[in-house]
Amino acid sequence: MLTRRSRFGFRIGLAAVAAAAGLSVAGCADLARVTSITPEPLAVNSAVAAQVKTAIKTNYPMPSFRNVPPKPTDLRPPATYQTAVVESKQARTQVENWIAANPPMVVLGEGETEAFAVGQRARIPAGEMTIPTPVGSEEYAARLRALAR
Repeated sequence: MLTRRSRFGFRIGLAAVAAAAGLSVAGCADLARVTSITPEPLAVNSAVAAQVKTAIKTNYPMPSFRNVPPKPTDLRPPATYQTAVVESKQARTQVENWIAANPPMVVLGEGETEAFAVGQRARIPAGEMTIPTPVGSEEYAARLRALAR
């Protein structure tokens, strides 16, 4: 655990290291060149020297506060955004409640399908176990046989 005196000494040492690093980096910099407002001389043999001279001499329009577009008028007031957020939260709550009331369907594994079918057949009364024949199936089969000849 650091005592007050050792923490103070640590901070002084850290500040000394930071100052030394800063002075060593500052010694590498040419302050006159870094702080100068005048641009560097142009290399005459550069491939873009002519274009740079033209760009320097051209007077470009300076931006002003008049160029700032006016405040948009078609924005909704903050109260409308608040209403939309509240409605979204209510809709989310409704969906969560519906999902809780209607859980997702259980996917049956291999072999469980037949057990499910047996359980469902057991719920059907004995008198209703006959499979009904579709109405008109014999007439449809006769037409198909006639077409096949």
